[in-house]
Amino acid sequence: MDSKEPPRRLLLGGDALGLALESGEERLAEARQWAEVSRSTDYPDASASAAAKPVEMTRNI
Repeated sequence: MDSKEPPRRLLLGGDALGLALESGEERLAEARQWAEVSRSTDYPDASASAAAKPVEMTRNI
């Protein structure tokens, strides 16, 4: 396979593809079902404060 942008995860075989698609669809359905609860936990003005102040990621070893 020659690609400038290879897949992050290459699914080999129809069974692997089928399982990945099924799992993804189930996760998406669950996320949609619980979206209102998830959004209800947002900090007030989270989008405005996140845009104004970028979060710096650090790694402690």
